[in-house]
Amino acid sequence: MNTQDLMSPTSWAERTFGAVARNSRRRTRRAVKVACKLAGNPEESLPALMQSWKETKALYRLLAEPAVTFEALMQPHLQQSREEAAGSPVVLLVQDTTSLDLSHRQKLSGTGPLRKGGGQGFFVQTVLAVLPASREVLGCMAQEPFVRVRAPAGEDRDQRLYREKRETDVWIRQVLSIGAPETASTWVHIGDRGADMFPFFLACRAKQTHFLVRAAQNRRIQSSEDEIGYALSRARSWPSQATRQVAVPARHGREGRQTQVHLARLSVDPLASPT
Repeated sequence: MNTQDLMSPTSWAERTFGAVARNSRRRTRRAVKVACKLAGNPEESLPALMQSWKETKALYRLLAEPAVTFEALMQPHLQQSREEAAGSPVVLLVQDTTSLDLSHRQKLSGTGPLRKGGGQGFFVQTVLAVLPASREVLGCMAQEPFVRVRAPAGEDRDQRLYREKRETDVWIRQVLSIGAPETASTWVHIGDRGADMFPFFLACRAKQTHFLVRAAQNRRIQSSEDEIGYALSRARSWPSQATRQVAVPARHGREGRQTQVHLARLSVDPLASPT
């Protein structure tokens, strides 16, 4: 994605959605037109963007078409991002979850709980392709909206752990949907604490990709032939190989501060775990 595309909503919309609904030029033109308006003012409502009731109804008719699905609208952009990533030597596939709070839309159906304290809406799991040196965002490699399902009443920890379908599976589905690079490019999946699970690691290995995940579990590791240790405890004892000053912004009532991050590297052998 070059700078010109970012500066021009029209160029971006035509490049991203120009291949949508190829069997219908009318739908394609409408999709490009709406995308251009949204790129120019993403916080505005659809009726305000379309500026007339006639144009708003035309948009609603487009969105009501059975063939106009989230997957169909995203596919051209996903393919473009993949082609860009395939031509780069190293690509970071940064994955995270975004919550969309629609609590103010009390009559809206199809939403689910957002947090323990309340809130209704849905989540979007997104994977961005990023070049590590320049920090350039190539585009979106995978994206999946999903609605949280309330846990069954009385479910204990073991039942939740071995549930057939779990919310955290969305991390693994993104890895599987992206698959392996077709070229010699090295792809590295990046995840926060939500990705710290063996099925995620195994999915990355199966697709011949690397992974870097922020640890959430103090996993057991084989420290030596006859010694069992724990990953986080062991990592804190490793000698620092590099340091970096990081500014931590103020949040949750705590003042902003400066901290120092230490980088260390060592091989360990994790022991199998159901988590």
